[in-house]
Amino acid sequence: MRLTAWRIRRLLAAGVSNVVYTGVFELDPVERVGWALQIGLIAWLLRRRPESAPLPPLSTASCALIVLAGWIWRLAYGFTLEAGDFALWIGDDPLRFLRAWDWSQSPFLALPRDPWIAGTYYLHGSAMWLLGGQAIYSSKFVSACYGLLPLVGVYLFARAVFERREIGAVAVVLVTPWWIQVLLETGLMTELPVTGLLLGGTACLLWGLRAAPGRRRIGLHAGGALALAAATALHLVAWIHLAVLQLGFLLARLLGRRPARLREWTFTTVGSGLFCALWLFAQWRMTGNPAAQFAYAGAGSTPYKLSGSVLQNATIYPVSLGFSLRYLLPLALFG
Repeated sequence: MRLTAWRIRRLLAAGVSNVVYTGVFELDPVERVGWALQIGLIAWLLRRRPESAPLPPLSTASCALIVLAGWIWRLAYGFTLEAGDFALWIGDDPLRFLRAWDWSQSPFLALPRDPWIAGTYYLHGSAMWLLGGQAIYSSKFVSACYGLLPLVGVYLFARAVFERREIGAVAVVLVTPWWIQVLLETGLMTELPVTGLLLGGTACLLWGLRAAPGRRRIGLHAGGALALAAATALHLVAWIHLAVLQLGFLLARLLGRRPARLREWTFTTVGSGLFCALWLFAQWRMTGNPAAQFAYAGAGSTPYKLSGSVLQNATIYPVSLGFSLRYLLPLALFG
């Protein structure tokens, strides 16, 4: 537990100084109240005596109900906004929608000079094809399901790290009202499914490291690899996270003096990277350059250009992580 908390603090260290400065001076009154409540909870936990009665354990069914309740709350929030004529419009959405519609009419693996990975076209295009022309409603249905994935991912990841269902349930309760995720589930943006799949896949691999040899261990590694591969089919950011995750798991096996488990690492790395290899092969066949996707993502081939190169986007993530956690920074540092 202490080792995990130490690693989390080191991970956040790159962004903490910036977060403390911008977070304290830019938080609104409601968010400052949230910080005060978190600090009060931390003080209570520090003063709580070890001999105090432990918290009552939660069953798996209870945790599932908490996750579903969080998803229902998000749906109600989103439907209320839509009913009040409020809608979040992002420039990427119309282009993704039109390409998903094109995919529903004539499926394709990839498009030339496209800065986006085509997983969104597969998902929404399949829904449009299944519902027979109800393009808007079918796409909205898929987007509504997006809000469930990060809640499941947060629960699985928190439970895998802290090995307690209660911690996972508390994490879901804290994340559920995150307004930006509520808004993102109204369109075709990929942040929510990518977040859920990355967290869930990482949780499966963590459980797989601790599981006894057998079918359950193999199943956890296979499930983790499948979830990570699905994330890479949605956004190039998942490729960056996948490389860092697999490097971390490799170091864990080498430093843990368990070279025999390198076969498991090879299995999960190959499985999680299958879509990446398929996509690079498709780019090579279409353009003659397997690395063309990185050039398109860095320069942008649409009017909505990305800011900075792939390398710049990769190096900013430690700071972005800390900045995104500023509303929960006290609890995140307490870890």
